[in-house]
Amino acid sequence: MKDRKFKFTFKLGLLIYTVIAAVLIVAGLKFFWDFIGDYEKSMPIHEIEEIAENIQDGNIDMYFKGVEAYQVSPFETGKINADSYLLEVYKNYIKDKKVSIIKSKDYTDKSPAYVIKADDKKIAEITLVSNKRNDSNFKMWEFGSISVENYYKELISTSSVKVKVPSEAKVTVNGVEVSSDYIVENNDIEELSAVAEYMAKVPTMVTYEITGLLEIPEVKAVLFEEEMVLTETDGVYSGTFGASDDFVTEMTEYVDKVAVAYAKNFINVQKKILPYVMKNSDLYTSIKSATTGWYPKIKSYEFTEKSYDNFQVYGDDCFSCDVKYVVDIVFKNYSDLDDPTEKGDFKFYFVLKDDTWYLTSLSYNY
Repeated sequence: MKDRKFKFTFKLGLLIYTVIAAVLIVAGLKFFWDFIGDYEKSMPIHEIEEIAENIQDGNIDMYFKGVEAYQVSPFETGKINADSYLLEVYKNYIKDKKVSIIKSKDYTDKSPAYVIKADDKKIAEITLVSNKRNDSNFKMWEFGSISVENYYKELISTSSVKVKVPSEAKVTVNGVEVSSDYIVENNDIEELSAVAEYMAKVPTMVTYEITGLLEIPEVKAVLFEEEMVLTETDGVYSGTFGASDDFVTEMTEYVDKVAVAYAKNFINVQKKILPYVMKNSDLYTSIKSATTGWYPKIKSYEFTEKSYDNFQVYGDDCFSCDVKYVVDIVFKNYSDLDDPTEKGDFKFYFVLKDDTWYLTSLSYNY
């Protein structure tokens, strides 16, 4: 009887201890697995992988909230939203590319940092921060900041333009006037060298350069209240002097008088050119001392062609134009000589003095 009671008590105790041991083992295993799970969840790689997945899906707005606005050119502030520009650049660039992550050289256990790549190009660096701990007292990581300063320039295609115009022209790019701070070249106009001393202000040819543009700009130039015709070649916009229709109409008759007087002086049928020529100029001296009596006596002459074009106004006191004429000449009493044809093809330069336009210089167009 006692032996049976002992055996029963032993079995009961063994069962109790077994149950307790099993409970302890299960509890220990649960604690261990929870501990391992918390440790695993605390690894920063999981957070950065989730961020990378969001970026892959184009959900990057939340990460760009702290990014400084892109420094848009002052000539594009009215066309481009600087606050959202970089965000749009990244969204467009990431499309159809595989996003991956690598540890940054700045990675530390206290401040995990990763470089984000789109295909093979590095596009950003993200740093994680820890503001809380889990049940096992491990740090929990979350997005801290994004840095794009060292990467975005390779994702953005910028361009530059040059504008070559007379110094008196007012240039605008996208409606914004370009100041003299953007002038990179300032060259004398060689063709004005012979008349420069008679002008109150001698223009030059300047070149403006505007860099960092994101889109094709609208370039305009105004000279003496007339919009210039600009030509563009490989990002260089060029324009030169011109003249209004009113000015051309006003001056054509006067230019004709001067051109006819010059031609008649040259063929030695009339000496009335000098009143139209600037006194003391090299041209005045040249005409006054020129020998024009080599022609035999002329029976008759006729202007068969005359044209005046390409008027260019250099300021309030100077302009030029192309002058062409053809004079058919018939000799008197020289039947054995061929009757000549005199042709003139010049650029006349006029300078205003005392309310009168004087021919001050000329050059040959041939």
